[in-house]
Amino acid sequence: MQPAGLVVAGAQSRKPLLAFNAFGPSSGGPIRAAIATTSNAQGGVFVAAGQVEGAGNPPQILVGQGSHGTGLLSVFDDAASLLETLQPFGAKYTGGVDPAAADVNGAGSADILAGAGQPATAPLIRAYDGLSLKSIAETFALDSNYDGGLWLAGGGKWL
Repeated sequence: MQPAGLVVAGAQSRKPLLAFNAFGPSSGGPIRAAIATTSNAQGGVFVAAGQVEGAGNPPQILVGQGSHGTGLLSVFDDAASLLETLQPFGAKYTGGVDPAAADVNGAGSADILAGAGQPATAPLIRAYDGLSLKSIAETFALDSNYDGGLWLAGGGKWL
């Protein structure tokens, strides 16, 4: 069983590059660091962690760009290597992407959730199979006319 850790990310920033660190429970210090977004993103990042590759595997770190980026959601392994990148809301979306991990399809591993996390965007959540990255669900968390953004938290089984 993997020990729990803490993922910390840069908040709203004018700096062009943002990093995240994973902190180990025994060392208390950073054990991994990586550039989490592209050089044109200046709205910070949102982070989550989950066992996207299934039970028994180290958890993956999910990083969603904050506002003013390219709407990317990236998946990093526990060595801070980039595994996957997707644009859950399309190439033209520049709002924030708030990630979460939960077993949406009941397959026994975490799936990737993406929430449109910035004000002035509809409260849309999209779910992707954690292994294939195929779209598996989509819903509005609140009334589709609500434009206050949303933040996600995941865990457990949805179905």
